[in-house]
Amino acid sequence: MIAAFWMRRPAAAVGRLLAGIVVANAPFWILNYLIFIDRPLITYESVLACVMLMWRRWLGLPVLALAWSVDAVVSVSGTYFFTSPRALLQASAFLHDLQWPDLLDGSRLATAGLFLFTAWFLSWWLGGRKSGLAAPLLAFALLFSADALNGSAGLMLSSKRLVPANLAGSTGLQLASVLWTQGKPLPLRTLPASSTPLLQPDVLSWESQRADGGMLMVLVESLGLHRDVGIQAWLHGQLTDPLRQGSYQVTERRVAFKGNTTAAELRTLCLLADDYRSLDASTAKTCIPAQLVAAGWHTVALHGFTGNMFDRHRWWPMMGLQKILFAEQLVPADTRRCGLVFRGLCDADLLDRAIAELAQPRSFVYALTLNTHLPLPATPVPADLLPLCISANTGTAVCEMVAAHGALLSQLATRLGQLKPRPLVVIAGDHAPPYSLRAEREQFDQQSVPAYVLEPK
Repeated sequence: MIAAFWMRRPAAAVGRLLAGIVVANAPFWILNYLIFIDRPLITYESVLACVMLMWRRWLGLPVLALAWSVDAVVSVSGTYFFTSPRALLQASAFLHDLQWPDLLDGSRLATAGLFLFTAWFLSWWLGGRKSGLAAPLLAFALLFSADALNGSAGLMLSSKRLVPANLAGSTGLQLASVLWTQGKPLPLRTLPASSTPLLQPDVLSWESQRADGGMLMVLVESLGLHRDVGIQAWLHGQLTDPLRQGSYQVTERRVAFKGNTTAAELRTLCLLADDYRSLDASTAKTCIPAQLVAAGWHTVALHGFTGNMFDRHRWWPMMGLQKILFAEQLVPADTRRCGLVFRGLCDADLLDRAIAELAQPRSFVYALTLNTHLPLPATPVPADLLPLCISANTGTAVCEMVAAHGALLSQLATRLGQLKPRPLVVIAGDHAPPYSLRAEREQFDQQSVPAYVLEPK
């Protein structure tokens, strides 16, 4: 009896199991041609799910769903520039603030349909087909041997492989390792000076020379560096052309980025990196707003979304931001709203309010934009941008993103031309647009973002 349980036609069972393993991983292979996914070709969790399906269908399906969910967490954290899968899971605490129905587009529904069909097929192909112990052990042995021969030895992301692909690995162990080793927020570290568009000494020097001046810092959601020179030149022109001739000296810079928007805030305002949850009163003393407050300046911060998102209501004051306005203060019931999933105050209204706050002398105003979060609403493309998009083969989504950023920069430049005295202005991107589709994502530099420094003449 034991021998029968052990053997049970191992050749046929191994063949059926291996075919099932291929099917279980096939959706990710298909999607990988279109979107950015960082995972091994085959995960051991998918093997376990297939074995469980052959043993007990009612148990195998939940295991399969869990395996796919772990894959999704690990992959999506990279897509949206989270520093780790743990950071993505922590961000799930803020999901109730988002407008999730706007995510249900055709491509996402098709993706869900692909996984549902795969689960049904695997349930039919493997469900209740007893294999004994030989088939799963042989399947695991084959995968581990292939991975070991490739140089990975069953571990994720080996640095030396015979073939570029990671043949087999465990996203579950990867996620568990991150959760175990990063139980506490990472300590903040100081970045090199090249990581900020404007050095703190430059800011403090400006502060000492312009007693009646002001400063405006705008961090623009998903303002990335497009690889096409013509596209980037057009975007630059949207900022410089509306400026009154001789009013500003405009310097465009490249700033290295890593992480999502909160990382960009720490980088731009404090020259710090890693987890915003590690910021405290001691480390925040080095932030630009805190330094200006110590010099007698008035500081203001504005964001068109809820202050609960990423706990900004808690750590923004630590940086020396005194007057803080979130959607709770800026978006009364009768105020127009913009955006889809991240729906809040329109960026045009946010910038108008930010510039109005500069009326008080010696004011530092920080504005964090919102409306260019993905997914992006349909955006009109200017006539002079359209041929550039066609030439660069950007596709509609990227062209509309560039148009949205261009409209924001143009509006800001127009309003700046009306100000006296003129403020020092810093405009920077937070990260590249987090597109999932490779054809869109790869159009942008994945290591640096543009920044503009406008110094009054």
